[in-house]
Amino acid sequence: GWVLVAGNGDSIYQRLMHAIDRDDLGRDPDLATNAGRVKRVHEIDAAIGDWAKTRSVAEALVTLQAAQVPGGR
Repeated sequence: GWVLVAGNGDSIYQRLMHAIDRDDLGRDPDLATNAGRVKRVHEIDAAIGDWAKTRSVAEALVTLQAAQVPGGR
């Protein structure tokens, strides 16, 4: 299954990175704004993908909801 993650906002992005155990990316000053994240979108997408591929859709959605990160099927 697929999960859509909407983590573009600065605070949402930080919560998402914390939820997927990538605080290193969440605290990276170069990634503090969407403009910076666009430049490294492949790295961020890979981190999210690595996390998501080890979980079921249901597990991923529960984690996202707990972190107040918009997501859905």
